[in-house]
Amino acid sequence: MLRSSRCLWSSFLNPVGLQGHTAPVRRILVRSDACFSLGSQKQAVGLLKPAIRNSIHDVVRRITGVRSIATAVSASLAPDQRAIHVQWAEGGQDTFPAVWLRDSCQCERCFHPATKSRTLLLANMDTSIAIKGVEVTPDNLVQLTWPDGHVSSFDADWLKFRSFKEEDLLKRRKHFRVQPLMWGSDLLKKLPTVDFGQVLTDDQALYDLLHNVASVGLVLVQNTPTSTGQCKRLAQRIAYVRKTNCGEDFTISTKVGASKDGRLGLHVDLPYYDQTPGIKAIHCIVQCQGDGGVSQFVDGFNVAREIKDIDPQAFQLLTTVLLDFSSIGERAYKFHITFRKPIIGINKYGEVDNISYNDQVRPYTLNIPFENVKPFYAALKLFNKTMYSPKYLVTYKMKAGDMVVFNNNRILTGCTGLHGVQSDQRHLEGVFMDWDEAFSRLRVLQQDLGITEYS
Repeated sequence: MLRSSRCLWSSFLNPVGLQGHTAPVRRILVRSDACFSLGSQKQAVGLLKPAIRNSIHDVVRRITGVRSIATAVSASLAPDQRAIHVQWAEGGQDTFPAVWLRDSCQCERCFHPATKSRTLLLANMDTSIAIKGVEVTPDNLVQLTWPDGHVSSFDADWLKFRSFKEEDLLKRRKHFRVQPLMWGSDLLKKLPTVDFGQVLTDDQALYDLLHNVASVGLVLVQNTPTSTGQCKRLAQRIAYVRKTNCGEDFTISTKVGASKDGRLGLHVDLPYYDQTPGIKAIHCIVQCQGDGGVSQFVDGFNVAREIKDIDPQAFQLLTTVLLDFSSIGERAYKFHITFRKPIIGINKYGEVDNISYNDQVRPYTLNIPFENVKPFYAALKLFNKTMYSPKYLVTYKMKAGDMVVFNNNRILTGCTGLHGVQSDQRHLEGVFMDWDEAFSRLRVLQQDLGITEYS
């Protein structure tokens, strides 16, 4: 039985798998860097008018009456006056460098409250600056005085969140993006599901959709009208459609007799783009009857993890051999698009962050020495064999009114052949979207709904 996406609130609570879900942790936003609902921008700006602004966090306290999470007991200067040490009531100490503190001043001369952006220019700042004095005020502000008489006030919690300690750097990195929850063939029993109408009208449902696409990578949207243009409606609810060489949208329409024995191999779409579209939505308007037309889904991140565990040498080849993916033709326009990238992309932390497997647009030219060709094909074959393993493969025949939304940088999709077709047509429609806009929408919804990150 498919479960609602609301059952997956605990993604941040359980970063290693989908089992053992717990209730979501929700608390009022109190961090000064986190955006929050203040009713209107005019109200927020009005509260920020004083010459020495007590930070956005202080505004939240004045509106809600909620006190800061972190409380500063005392603050002192380092011997060279180029750093401060802050002692916390909760225990421990943090050290903050003077140059960063001056650059981060939140007063109305250095920070624009409406645009939430810095107005202090680096050209006008002394990077060797020292601090003249520091104190903790009764309202939990760490207040600094600079040699030129300028005063900077920082909410204690604002500073605490920006700790330079290694463990806090790691925590912020992990919470910068929703952490992926890897899965196998058992996902079908707990596939995140949401109603199309609710997504269009209910911000909570839209938040659930986006959060699950970010964490799980795949969401089933049900009860979608069986007419064209519904993927665009969803994309416009999030932000906008990502135009590609396919145009704004694309159609997959197969009539009886066309490609009956053909199947679409597992792949990600458009790997020949430098910035491959991050999200894909496919809407089933008409589905064929019979055995064919079954959609296949695989978590490419989980496949990459398996290969790294069982064959590190194959993993090394798949992450370092650059392939010249390309596509030449004429659809929305006449195009020749190409980009060089590996099958498995890893970020600077060594974590898998994108998959670019696609047999159809894989190049005929290999930019590797002769002796590496056979090992590379062996690694490629291992990836192919692993992703088709029953351990990882999810199969689902979409019904008319179904829409799947998934991470195109992670989820490999395919389709069985259209053998045994009994109806007149199979009609699917799709669009692409970008992750930058989707994450932006997710953060705005997080702010508006009063949700903080899970801890």
